[in-house]
Amino acid sequence: MKSEPSEYCFCVINARKSLKKLENNFYSALVLFDYFRSKMGLENFNDPKSNYQLSEVAARDAISTVYYFKKSLIQLANNVSLCNDTNGIVKIDLIHRAQELYEEYFPEAEFVRHGIAHASQAMATPGRSRSTSLNDNNINTDSQGPQVIIRSSFHGSVVTVTYQGKEYSADISKKSLKNLQEIRQMTVDAFGFDVNV
Repeated sequence: MKSEPSEYCFCVINARKSLKKLENNFYSALVLFDYFRSKMGLENFNDPKSNYQLSEVAARDAISTVYYFKKSLIQLANNVSLCNDTNGIVKIDLIHRAQELYEEYFPEAEFVRHGIAHASQAMATPGRSRSTSLNDNNINTDSQGPQVIIRSSFHGSVVTVTYQGKEYSADISKKSLKNLQEIRQMTVDAFGFDVNV
């Protein structure tokens, strides 16, 4: 069944609203992450009520939010020229520039998200453990048994994981929030007006 032009317009509206909601979600996750990190002290990191565990939950949400932000950017770019109401009117070059900025600001975020989201799958079999782990020199140990797997390690505002035999990092900070805001503002400028959510 062929899609109607109005269906593409719906996708454009949805993507724009999603970008705004995701920007707000990242802000909320950042506030929680910073709060629980500031409250950490000598505590049992394995306690599900510990500030460490709660900050890890906020970090996972922040990283997932950045990942879905990219997906919404792609949705917007793919559908804006297929919608009769936006084709030829919207500055598509600004949307493409927003995508480029995303890749510049968040080059490893997708891999960090996958490393966090699929951590248990990385340990499902010895072969997967080998292909995910690193040795002491941060080199994939596919030919050896598993040595080091980073599920989610924090250094300040940076979260690091291993995924498919490589180490990836992403930042959860006010700078990251400003970067998301800059990218979304570029999409607003492409349309000439913002959306209400």
